[in-house]
Amino acid sequence: MKKVFLLMAVATLLFSCSKKDGNAASGENGFYMKGTFDGKEMDCGNYLAGHLNHINNGNGTTSVQLILDGRWYNTPSPSPSDIGGYELVINNFPEKTGTYLMAPSGQYVYESHGLLWISMDEASENTNIYGTVGDGIRGKTFIESFIDNIVAGTFEFKGKNNNSGTKSVTKGSFRMKYDINNI
Repeated sequence: MKKVFLLMAVATLLFSCSKKDGNAASGENGFYMKGTFDGKEMDCGNYLAGHLNHINNGNGTTSVQLILDGRWYNTPSPSPSDIGGYELVINNFPEKTGTYLMAPSGQYVYESHGLLWISMDEASENTNIYGTVGDGIRGKTFIESFIDNIVAGTFEFKGKNNNSGTKSVTKGSFRMKYDINNI
């Protein structure tokens, strides 16, 4: 009876861990970055990069910066874009979980910003960048887990572009590996 139970447990495990169709950002390898703007979820399946930078400030002190970057290319629909990405940065990062508010420089202890960039094609010179700079522009990154060179959490922000107004990014989430750099 124990052998039958063990065989059933192994079979269940094998079927539950099978590879899903779709791109890697959808969780096939456990890592992703995605968010919604213009009513469409954009999943960064083409490129994910995380960096934890230990920066030598030159006066005997160091600071820590967390950068999370995700990109998508050639999505099935040309709307809202074929190429784009999200970038989250937390300066003076204390290397722990918590909520990090985005605002213009100097307003919070942990200066944090979000960036959305979109373009219709790789060769386009008309890339639109929406960043969390300027009056009334706000957002937040919530770090839910930060262990074993893997960071996970959520984000949302309103980004401003000098030419075409603002865009709101909602329902953002990520789970990414990061490398450690001493700069």
